[in-house]
Amino acid sequence: MYIPNGLDMMAFGVDIAPESRASHKLLMLYHDHPWKGSNDGIAALCRAKERVPELEATLFGVPARAPEIPTWINYMQKPTHDVLRKSYNEAAIFVSPSWAEGWPLPPAEAAQCGAALCLTDIGGHREYAVHDMTALLSEPKNHQALAGNIVTLIRDSRKRITLAMQANRNIQQFTWDRSADLFEKCILG
Repeated sequence: MYIPNGLDMMAFGVDIAPESRASHKLLMLYHDHPWKGSNDGIAALCRAKERVPELEATLFGVPARAPEIPTWINYMQKPTHDVLRKSYNEAAIFVSPSWAEGWPLPPAEAAQCGAALCLTDIGGHREYAVHDMTALLSEPKNHQALAGNIVTLIRDSRKRITLAMQANRNIQQFTWDRSADLFEKCILG
């Protein structure tokens, strides 16, 4: 039996409506493991910035700021929960360039907070992301396609807002109660 992750629906939520956000503000997790695709994400952000000069990006993560992060990109090391929730709510778009994931939490948390999702088309993202319904998906390791999706959402506010709202509605099904009930059914038969 499949039991999806449960999310704390009180921990993250929409504080700033998607339509009230600056479409050029993006957020992305930075990780130093290559399979997280951070270098692809940075390349996609740089490529998108060439086409949309007003693009503003913030990365967050555990490690210290890496030298490969361009100076125009903001970096937050180990943000507190409150800072992270605020950042998710200020971002119009959340980018996740991973090559492989099980059930990644940052894009789910971003969806809980009303950000539109630009993700790679991998199994973990597919747990809650459907291309052109709740996210824009692109092939892993293809920073050009990821950049194209970013530019699409910056330039097409209607699409960005629609995807953000649909992703937010969709993610609401992944509650702790639902996961606990499914687990109990699995154990009790």
